[in-house]
Amino acid sequence: MKILSLDLAYKNFKDNGIVIFDLSSSRISAKNIRWDNELIKSASQLVDRLGPILKTESIDYLGIDGPQAWKDENNGFQHARVCEVQAHTPSKTGTFATGKPKNYLPFISFSIEVFNYLEELGYTRFSGTLKPKNVMEVFPYRSWRNCLYKPLSAKSKCSKSEIEEKFEEFKKREHIEFSFQPNHDELQATIAGSGLIRLAKGDMDKVEIAGIPPFRKDGIWLEGFIVLPTEISQ
Repeated sequence: MKILSLDLAYKNFKDNGIVIFDLSSSRISAKNIRWDNELIKSASQLVDRLGPILKTESIDYLGIDGPQAWKDENNGFQHARVCEVQAHTPSKTGTFATGKPKNYLPFISFSIEVFNYLEELGYTRFSGTLKPKNVMEVFPYRSWRNCLYKPLSAKSKCSKSEIEEKFEEFKKREHIEFSFQPNHDELQATIAGSGLIRLAKGDMDKVEIAGIPPFRKDGIWLEGFIVLPTEISQ
């Protein structure tokens, strides 16, 4: 069984953190894939580049740090999806083509398009029951908090020593064998991916699933779950 965790970036390929976890043996292993410094033109271009990796690596489950759908106008909240309220995300996905803060909207739109294009490759949104080729939304900041770590600083403020210290702390607790020293994006993908590992292994007491099932209305995907690791009793 393999899981790919993607810390999504929409401007440059090099800023995407990609970590692949292999659960096929008793000891979980992890490796990274790094893309070159190249501007991203569209969500479809990113998925075209991701697709061969998913096929070659035989990825069973995929996690993405980015919104998968728009807000349902009747969900009971003014500016956010249910999952964002429950997971306390700082940015909010609004109804179609809206979001807060406004400068977050291009990333929201890009991320949702990535989820949509992945569906063409057979990767469908997680609906609450884990199925082969499910793609799930993740959120690193809350993942750190849930696992009783101090969250990793923002990329622009994070030192190399902080990344190294946080990585060593993570390795001592999670018992994963790494073939690489992660950068900021890869470490974010790693903590977020730990929730998918727990879900895939059936450790439901160590998983938080925020939100409601994703659904389509008038051809537009709405709502969805955020999958998070946790050390807090559920």
